[in-house]
Amino acid sequence: MRVKDKERLEAIEQLRGWIKPGDTVYTVLDHVSSSGMTRHIRVVVPMVEGKNGNSTVDFIHPNYSVAKACGYRQAKRGDGLVVGGCGMDMGFSVVYDLSHVLYGEGYKCLGEGKCPSAYHSNHRSLVSCPNHCRFDREKLERIYWTETEPSEPVKCEACDNGYVPNPEGPQRFDLIHKDGYALRHKWL
Repeated sequence: MRVKDKERLEAIEQLRGWIKPGDTVYTVLDHVSSSGMTRHIRVVVPMVEGKNGNSTVDFIHPNYSVAKACGYRQAKRGDGLVVGGCGMDMGFSVVYDLSHVLYGEGYKCLGEGKCPSAYHSNHRSLVSCPNHCRFDREKLERIYWTETEPSEPVKCEACDNGYVPNPEGPQRFDLIHKDGYALRHKWL
């Protein structure tokens, strides 16, 4: 095994000890180049110690490990990562890359309201009716439109208020997610 590969695996293991799925990773913008194409961004992770109201929060700056794990260069001045590109939220990009490196092979769903996976915002238990019903606001009934002219107002037998159960099944919380959304992002 090459030295770089060994350093990368050690950095990933160290980061997994500090950062768990569902945690919020904060970023700080230190510098933007005059062209706007390069930024120096620091990663900050809160570490909560203690229990029952006696907890303290300390912040760690795992930028060296993030640089090794994700392949970023470190800035010559300061502790930040050199991130190239523009046209999007580059702090989110760093956290997404970090999330994918740490938990891209899969992480257990954290449950309703806790899991950051995009599955939960994209998958619904009910979907729009595939029969293309149209709501008649005056009669509060469903209307089927034919090729020529509208038929008499009738209720759609397939749906309830324009929605049917999702054919892919209801939203589930027993999944292993394989996406880059294991971590949440916020700017400081």
